[in-house]
Amino acid sequence: MVLDHDTKTAGLCRAIFEDSERYQFRVERNTLRDAILNQDLDYADLLITETKVNGQSSFRYIANLLRANPALRVLIVSSVNDFDVIRQAFRLGVNGYLTKPLTIDRLMGAIKTIEEEGTALSSDVSKKIVSVFQQQTYEVLSRRENQIVNYLGQGATY
Repeated sequence: MVLDHDTKTAGLCRAIFEDSERYQFRVERNTLRDAILNQDLDYADLLITETKVNGQSSFRYIANLLRANPALRVLIVSSVNDFDVIRQAFRLGVNGYLTKPLTIDRLMGAIKTIEEEGTALSSDVSKKIVSVFQQQTYEVLSRRENQIVNYLGQGATY
């Protein structure tokens, strides 16, 4: 199942899954409302979704799906590359997080990784996660000054 208002993501997924003997493309939803109203029709093994669909967070929907079906695999494909959002997604129990733009190779690699019980991450997402654990603090600087240094180290420009 694909839940995303971005037609490029849904189109790429449809093209991959329709040509595959191994996978089936079952459902495409463009709004959370449509996904919630038709939830009884969605018997997917894998949900590919954005963190926000038409401005609404999809995390509550994901949490409800995972409670109802703990075997469901969830892959976030998002334009958001914020550590707090990534952390929140993994706390829900998602199996992967890729940033856009998406390619066939990246998507297929992520699906195979998830299928083998792994966690799929974009390289920029994994770098962000690792950088959080590598943050340094300087005793001569205040807490806020250390925070600013860490932001600059992550690539913030101001």
